[in-house]
Amino acid sequence: MSKNDLKKIEKFLTKKEKHLEKIEKVNKEKEQKQKEKKLQPAIYELMIVIVNRGRGQSVCNYLKSLNMPLSLISFGGGTAPSSLAGLFGYKQEKEVLFTLVDIKDSDKVLDFLESIFLSTESNAGIAFTIPLKSATDFSLEYINEAKNKKKDRI
Repeated sequence: MSKNDLKKIEKFLTKKEKHLEKIEKVNKEKEQKQKEKKLQPAIYELMIVIVNRGRGQSVCNYLKSLNMPLSLISFGGGTAPSSLAGLFGYKQEKEVLFTLVDIKDSDKVLDFLESIFLSTESNAGIAFTIPLKSATDFSLEYINEAKNKKKDRI
């Protein structure tokens, strides 16, 4: 092989190495972006409140007064046999409320719900939250718009 051929091969290998370095850099940037997405904390939590049938609307009205962006009421039923539930005084017919709550407000809302709607025997129920970590940017944008529209109406 001539010196000229060796120089061409060396030049080719140098270009190849630079190209591989660029690809590696791009892959590292993609990995970093994915890690950042995974590490983002939840902004909202899904709050689920289960109360005896007939109490859901008053809980929903309270949540609306706090400018919760979305609320949904669904009917539910207990899973215990009706004879056993009657023996212990449980009501089988329930209302299940779903709403979104800002994560920084969720503890205050849960405490207030507990003190007003869930603590007495006649109002027995349960409330809990689930962090929404996989909401897309589009979903969060929609939720924030709904929340802002409610504030504008008040």
